[in-house]
Formats: sequence, structure tokens, C-alpha cells
Amino acid sequence: MERAELPHARVLRHLPPARQGIVLILHLGAKARDLPAGGLAIDDPDNLLRWLGPDRAQVTFADAADASRRTSSLQALLRQWIAYV
Repeated sequence: MERAELPHARVLRHLPPARQGIVLILHLGAKARDLPAGGLAIDDPDNLLRWLGPDRAQVTFADAADASRRTSSLQALLRQWIAYV
């Protein structure tokens, strides 16, 4: 049986192309928890965070070079985030 004839191959043809870049998902854990009034106070001067919910955010870099350029900003964000975990 050829790959195109396999039942799951039909489904795979309809998947969107893979995204380029590096994506980090930050969260506070699996269990719901009480958050500070007004949400998490994370200083993000470079606007790296894209909030996915009150306790989840995404950081996206175009490629490894972009991530390298923004290492200090990412480290500052992660230090603040870890303080809540």
C-alpha cells in the first residue's frame, strides 16, 4: 500500500504548512490558581509577550538569530514569570 493510499495520509494533506521560527509558551501550571488583581505584572518593554489568557502567554522569534538578539529581554521576562510560578 502506498503512502497516499493510507487512510491518515488524506488527513495529513490538509494540515497547514509548518510554521517557521521559535515559539515558547509560558504558563503557571496545570492547576487553576488565584491571580493578583489586575493580572500578572510583567514588564515587557520589547513587547515579546502575546497573552493567550490571564495565566498564559506566548513568545515568538522569527529564527535562532532573532532569539539570540533578544536574549537579554527574554531572560528578563523569564525571571519575572518564574517569580509567579
